[in-house]
Amino acid sequence: MTKIAVVGYKGKMGSVVCELLSGEFEIVGIEKDDSLNHANQADIVIDFGGAESSAKSANWCKEHKKKLIVGSTGQTKEQLNAIFDAAKEVPVLVASNFSFGIFKIKQFIKLMSAKTIEQVIIFETHHKFKRDKPSGTALELKNAIQRQMGLEPEIICVRAGEEVGEHKIVFYFSGEKLEISHQAFSRTCFAEGVKKAVQFMLGAKERKLYLLDEIFV
Repeated sequence: MTKIAVVGYKGKMGSVVCELLSGEFEIVGIEKDDSLNHANQADIVIDFGGAESSAKSANWCKEHKKKLIVGSTGQTKEQLNAIFDAAKEVPVLVASNFSFGIFKIKQFIKLMSAKTIEQVIIFETHHKFKRDKPSGTALELKNAIQRQMGLEPEIICVRAGEEVGEHKIVFYFSGEKLEISHQAFSRTCFAEGVKKAVQFMLGAKERKLYLLDEIFV
C-alpha cells in the first residue's frame, strides 16, 4: 500500500487529511517538531505543520529524494526559498488552498481582466487561531489580480470564532460592482483537494514546482 507521511497530523487540517486518506493509503503521522526519519519509507510527504515546518520538510525531502506537498502558509522569504530549492531536486506541489471553489474563482479573475475595473477589494475571514494574516489564499488571489488585471487590491482580514474560511472579491467599475465569494463549511473540501494532489503527485516525474492549477483542469 502506498505510504503517505503527514506532518502536523494532529492539527486542524492535518487530522482531516489523515482521516480522508487513511482508507486508501497507509498514513504515517508526524508531529511538526518531530524528526522526519519516520517518513523514510513514505512515497510522499504532506506538510500542514506550519511555515517553519514546511521549510524543514522541504530540506528533508530534498536530501532524501521524497516528493513533497506543502499546504502550510505564512512562510518567510527564506522558508519559501527552501521549498523552491527542494523543487529543483524532487517533485514539489505547493497550494495555499486545495478547494475546487477557489480554483474556479481564479478562473473568474481571468474573465474579469477584460473589463475596465476601477477598484478591487478582497475580504477574508478565518477562525481566531489562524496565525497568518492575510491568509495564503488571500495573497494568492491578490497575486492573480495583480498579474491578470494590473491592479493592487486591498485585503481586509477578520479573525473570529471557528470560521473555516471565507473569501470574497468585490470588483468596482462604471457605477456598479460585482462580487464573487467562496465559503468552506468544513475542511473536508480542502482534504478532497489534497487527495487529488496525492494521486497526481504519485505519477509526477519531473523535478519542479507544481501548482494546483495543473490538477483542477
